[in-house]
Amino acid sequence: MKCNISKKCGGCQFQGIPYKEQLKKKQKKEQSLLGAYGKVCSIIGMENPYYYRNKVHAVFDIAKGGSVISGVYKAGTHDVVNIDSCQIEDETADAIIHDIRGL
Repeated sequence: MKCNISKKCGGCQFQGIPYKEQLKKKQKKEQSLLGAYGKVCSIIGMENPYYYRNKVHAVFDIAKGGSVISGVYKAGTHDVVNIDSCQIEDETADAIIHDIRGL
């Protein structure tokens, strides 16, 4: 499943890569960062690598025209990227954020 806004938000840099390849890349990065300090265990993948985050960082802003938007900060900025759903955040959290935005 590819995220339409991953290049804007920067929260899920690996979403466009097959999950097994994501795990290989992450394992390699872990090894390069921590291998000199000790044994790096193998990463254990998830059965379903979507909608798993239990920490939510939602930001709200006023768009041009006055409507309320919510989402995440664009990578490296404080510009809000408007999103309705995030593939790595819990779906209940997405629904709550959507309801708050509607208020």
